[in-house]
Amino acid sequence: MLFRSKKGYRAIGMGVDQAAFLSPDKRAILKIFGTKKRFGPEKLSNAQNMFITWANYCAVHRDNPYLIKFLKGENGKTWTPFIFNGHRYIQMWQEFLPALSYQNSKTVAMLSGVIRDTSREEFSEYLKALDLPASKRPYGTQIARFLKAGKKYLGSGFPLFVNTVMDLKEIAKQNGARLDLLLDNFRRRADGTPVIVDPWYAN
Repeated sequence: MLFRSKKGYRAIGMGVDQAAFLSPDKRAILKIFGTKKRFGPEKLSNAQNMFITWANYCAVHRDNPYLIKFLKGENGKTWTPFIFNGHRYIQMWQEFLPALSYQNSKTVAMLSGVIRDTSREEFSEYLKALDLPASKRPYGTQIARFLKAGKKYLGSGFPLFVNTVMDLKEIAKQNGARLDLLLDNFRRRADGTPVIVDPWYAN
């Protein structure tokens, strides 16, 4: 990937068949995926296909403040193919955002864990029970603490965040992946809004 480094891009992540670069103006991240012969000339691994699914989901829900924003390429899609030294690659651009504070990212990641392990119906019941005295809640105080912290942090956007994570959980299940909202998978906007940057793990 030296051809990017020579143009002022700084490598911030390298994998077996992919790499991430910070743009010279530090406003965007360029992600490049290399294809392999065993996947065919135009095919990608399952993990790479899931990332493209993620980029397309973000494009469709572009007004959702909890999703990272991708830039569209010349082909009108969120990814653009190119050839370098006879090898096929796919590149994607996404906005660069700073990390959440440790406490906020911990709150959001733990809240995501609660969402991951419950259905939409169960979560709705959890929210209703928040107004009950602790002794009458039909679930543990730990879940209540996470929900209260999340509701306090996200304010009126709390329902949208919950529904977003529920959507991502369902998409992961449909594609043989799993929800993977760990601390490192969140960033923040200038107003402190948490942003999901990479929600799934797939082999």
